[in-house]
Amino acid sequence: MKTYPIVAVLLGVSMSVCALPGRASTVPFTPFSYPGAFGDYATGIDGNLIVGYYADASGFQQGYLYDGSTFKTISYAPGVDTTLTGISGNLITGIRQDAKGRSHGFIYNGTTFVDVDHPLAGSGSIVDPGGTYLAGISGTTVVGNYVDAAGKQRGFIFDGTTYTTFDKPGSGPERTQLFGISGDTLVGQYDDNGLRNFFMYTNGVFTDVPDDPSGDPVGSLYFAIGRSSSGQLRFAGANYGPIPGGTGQHALFFDGTNFVTITNGDPNQITTAYGVSGNKVVGTYFDLKAHISHSFVAVVPEPSALVMFAGGGMIALAVAARRLRAARR
Repeated sequence: MKTYPIVAVLLGVSMSVCALPGRASTVPFTPFSYPGAFGDYATGIDGNLIVGYYADASGFQQGYLYDGSTFKTISYAPGVDTTLTGISGNLITGIRQDAKGRSHGFIYNGTTFVDVDHPLAGSGSIVDPGGTYLAGISGTTVVGNYVDAAGKQRGFIFDGTTYTTFDKPGSGPERTQLFGISGDTLVGQYDDNGLRNFFMYTNGVFTDVPDDPSGDPVGSLYFAIGRSSSGQLRFAGANYGPIPGGTGQHALFFDGTNFVTITNGDPNQITTAYGVSGNKVVGTYFDLKAHISHSFVAVVPEPSALVMFAGGGMIALAVAARRLRAARR
């Protein structure tokens, strides 16, 4: 069985972004688990619906859909690893493995699985079978990554008809990855001379997503993007560094102004957020004592007041991010 980490703002466009980034606080999460699972992972959320996957008694991965009270198993086929990665309305994205270990993306509409395989994905090798990996969905547009014939990982966008390869201009030789999509905005990662950088992309404009200033010099990780009810962007991922209640990797929420750490204060838990919708965040925590992963959901309170401004705010965030990364070099 092979487990895939789910691998994901913005711009001077006609939306408002918050002012200078700051640290808010920590918020707790509520754990939940698929009954009888040998570990489970929440990877996406849309409204009150959560998707993820779990390990069954046979050692295979199976997808799940959870509405807050009931789990529904989603399995591509018997004996096939099925990993769900995102949800938008009644459409769910995921990844399955074939008998050779090669990965294939799919979209599930509640009844039918439709394969999504990038035509330029390489044939892979015994060491790295490669393939196509779907990471997220917004409406009917999906984003993901594939390994090309040269072994380079590249992002792509698929609108149901056309595959568009996505590379950040000037990114290093290793990879560009897309992790999430919300409307016309993408979140992803690129390598720059061995350094990992997270970005958002809208209407042809790339902007680095700021690091949590209280985090470790490694920087913040962003795996998901969503929006509030008013259309404000939200990001979720993970952060390294000292926080109240312990150290290690902890789930992170960023609303454009505030960085919020999601933790129950247990230093024996490693938490990572993989999905965000409104002020709800889902992800996974790994219990270092029990050596098993479980799903969680957290609700981040809306800030009581936000200083809003357009255009220049994100430029200020981008400058701050560049300065932080320059100092770390």
